[in-house]
Amino acid sequence: MRDHLELESGLEHDLLRRLDRLHDVVALVPQPCQLKRGGSSSAKNTPDLLSLDDTGSVTLWNARLPHKMDDKFKLQVAMVEAACANVGWRHEVFNGLDRVERLNLLWLHGYRRRPSWYDQVAGEIGKEASNDAATLGSLFRLDTGNGEAIAVVWHMVWSGELDTNLSKRLTMETPVRAGLVA
Repeated sequence: MRDHLELESGLEHDLLRRLDRLHDVVALVPQPCQLKRGGSSSAKNTPDLLSLDDTGSVTLWNARLPHKMDDKFKLQVAMVEAACANVGWRHEVFNGLDRVERLNLLWLHGYRRRPSWYDQVAGEIGKEASNDAATLGSLFRLDTGNGEAIAVVWHMVWSGELDTNLSKRLTMETPVRAGLVA
């Protein structure tokens, strides 16, 4: 999003890292509003994130771990869902990532900025990734020893220019192919 967002929890950061990779997400806003119904404090909710996609669709997100989804939270969710339905928005509850995907996204997050030397090596990496047998190891072997190609490979995985299964541990044998994150 090319800006800093103030978030309140690690779970919200996990949600941000997941959404930030998606090419159809064009804007993210933390704690965009507070919704209230009547005078009851249990009927009040501040969604953690708002996402806007390239079609203009808006989604309000609440980040909550499953063991913290008590009856009060379930009432809040029903209220937010009803409010969203009234204005044509969506509401989603994000309850976390599995451990491997979380660690992979934490690692890749450090490579989200496109390196200044990207254009010098991306073509060769993309060509190798078009090979059905391409792996992270085969792409890393394109590096001349300065680490530039390796950094571009990680950036291309972050940006979705290279596709791999982030729910599995990344190794030198991890298959990679050219693609875009949907």
